[in-house]
Amino acid sequence: MKPIHRSLTALALAIVSLMACLPVPIGDPEKSQIDPELSGMWLMLGDDEPAVALFEPYDKRTWLISHFPISVDEESCDWDDDVLVEGEDEDEVDYDFMVRFIEAHGADCFGADGVAHYKAWRTKLGGIWFMTWEPKGVYDEDFGFATELWYGWRIDKAGSDYFSLMIIDADYDGFDELEDYQEIADLKPPYDPRKLRSARRAVERVIRKNKDDEDLYGGNAFEFSRVRPEHFDLFKGTITSLRPD
Repeated sequence: MKPIHRSLTALALAIVSLMACLPVPIGDPEKSQIDPELSGMWLMLGDDEPAVALFEPYDKRTWLISHFPISVDEESCDWDDDVLVEGEDEDEVDYDFMVRFIEAHGADCFGADGVAHYKAWRTKLGGIWFMTWEPKGVYDEDFGFATELWYGWRIDKAGSDYFSLMIIDADYDGFDELEDYQEIADLKPPYDPRKLRSARRAVERVIRKNKDDEDLYGGNAFEFSRVRPEHFDLFKGTITSLRPD
C-alpha cells in the first residue's frame, strides 16, 4: 500500500502549478445560474491529493469556492498504515477510506495546507455543462486584482451527492484551429471587453465542437463526494483553517 500520509505530506495543491490554464474564461457569469445541488461541503479526491472544497453560493449566478488541501502532521502522530479492510483495493483512496483514516489517527493529525479561493460559474456548450474557476485573492503589482488565467472544467454529475470535474487542457491541439489563438493566449489586462468576449466565443466554439474528444481534457478526473451529515464535524474538525477560534 502506498501510505496515504506520504501523498498527503507531499501535497501542495495549487491548481495553478499542476494544470494548464485557459487564457479566457468560458461562459458569462452574468448570464449563468448555479446548480443548488453543487452547493455545500465536498471531499475532493484526485491524483492522491485530498482536499475539502466549499461551494458557497455568492449569488444566484456564481459560487465562491474555498479549496483546502488536507495536510498531515507526521511528527506528532502515531501512524497506522493498516487501515484498509480485508479485500479492499490497496490503491483506492475514496470517501470511506478517508473517513476511516481520519478517525483512526485523530483530528489533531490533520490540518489545511493553505487555502485558495475561486469565483465559479457554469455554462452549457454542446449540451454539456462546463464550469469556470476564476482565481480570487490574487494581486499583481502591474494588473491589480485583474484575472489573467482561468480554469475550465467539464462537469459530470452522478446524483446530488457526487460529481466529477475534468480540466480542459489549454494545450489541446484543437485550439490551433484558431488562427488568432496565440493572440488570444497573449491577452493581458486591462482587457478590451469586446476583444475578450470575441476570444471567449472562439475558444467556446472549439470546446463545443470537440467536447467528446478525450484529448481535450488533461489528467484524471477530480472526484467530489458530498460530506455526509454524520461526518461534517469530522472533516470540519480535521481542517485547521475551518475551525472556529
